[in-house]
Amino acid sequence: MTEQRVTAYMLVVEEGVRWIPTIGKTRGPATERVFVAQAPGEPENSLVSRVVRRAQELVKRQTPIECAVIAVNNAAHAEVLAARYEMAQALVSAMSGASAARLHFAPPLLLSSEARHSLLSLAGTLATQLRTLSVEVCIRFGARPGPRSALRVEEAGICVGDLSFGAA
Repeated sequence: MTEQRVTAYMLVVEEGVRWIPTIGKTRGPATERVFVAQAPGEPENSLVSRVVRRAQELVKRQTPIECAVIAVNNAAHAEVLAARYEMAQALVSAMSGASAARLHFAPPLLLSSEARHSLLSLAGTLATQLRTLSVEVCIRFGARPGPRSALRVEEAGICVGDLSFGAA
């Protein structure tokens, strides 16, 4: 009899984001769900601290994060960008030992050009740093496209397009 490995799915929601429940369905063996939401008026550094603490708790329990989603708002100022980077780093660190780990950024349907550019830049930075790790970084822009319209840039570790957590 094989023992089922315990893994986690982590959802981080920035202030003001309306979460779409269908995106929260995971595929794969994640057996523990962790939810961290930014409270109205909560500073970015406080959200980062909570995300880092929860990720570290999972690492201590030897429960790697299989999939993490950061539902981002439309903000693109320096504090928010730094917070997203720190959260992403903590989540990726907690993915060590996961098979086919994925980090998704889920922006609102209507995203400013500045925010779109900052997310692409962040994903590119992470993909460059993660070349030796087995982590896929994804961003979903605009309306949910069909499964064949997703653009995947596998060699860079970036998937831009459909964010599909349903059936594989």
